[in-house]
Amino acid sequence: MYSKRGRKAQVTLFVILAIVIVGIVLAVYFLIPKNPRSPVIENFNPGTYITDCIKDDIDRYVENLSLQGGYMNPEAYPEQYYTFLETRIQYLCYTDDEENPCIFQKPQLIQDIESQLTNRLKSKITSCLNSFKANTENKVNLLTICTQSQLNQEVHLYLKKIVLNITCPIKIETKSNQRLEFNQFLVEKESPLYEQATLAKQIVNEEISGNAINFFADYASRNQDFLLTLDNRFTSIRLYNITAANLLNSEGNPLTFLFTVKNPKYI
Repeated sequence: MYSKRGRKAQVTLFVILAIVIVGIVLAVYFLIPKNPRSPVIENFNPGTYITDCIKDDIDRYVENLSLQGGYMNPEAYPEQYYTFLETRIQYLCYTDDEENPCIFQKPQLIQDIESQLTNRLKSKITSCLNSFKANTENKVNLLTICTQSQLNQEVHLYLKKIVLNITCPIKIETKSNQRLEFNQFLVEKESPLYEQATLAKQIVNEEISGNAINFFADYASRNQDFLLTLDNRFTSIRLYNITAANLLNSEGNPLTFLFTVKNPKYI
């Protein structure tokens, strides 16, 4: 009889201890101050939006100028482009003189390409910003986008990429009263254009020195990053093709840079 009462007493003691422990745990959870959770920042990122909006235009403009010797609108006077398969291709080196080498027409080729892309993309950037505003302003309390005078854009060519740097102050106040501020956006595209333009300039310098054919043969034999081909079936005119060996455009076509040289002295 005594043992049964003892066991009941032990069970009662365990129950009481369990209740006390649970009470302590609940007290700790509810009474001890906890660090507040960081608010979740809502996803209103104009940089991502602009990148998606403009990337196809960058590809189109780059392809256009790459197939025309680095220029959107090759110059017509004095005979500064050659028409091949209905495409106008810029002469990078040109002369009709058979006694002297051709003259480098576009020594600032890379800077010219950067300037053309910068100017051509300006209206598209404005359009993308207006589209971002139209798609965002009804989802936030306040949206302020830069004015045209505040907007600035610059394109730069680097090894293996093109970088578009956009400056445009943007302020957003979300529905949850979060304040977001943006100022600069970088749009990067993989591209061999810098290397192609640099090689084109090197070829022109070899044309001027009269060593272009030897340079061409040597380069083609030892370089695997770019395929260099030459069409010289035209009298005193050479059509150069610089193709990236390991890169394709969005349509699966090779990334090609074409330019022409007229150099009668070294036929």
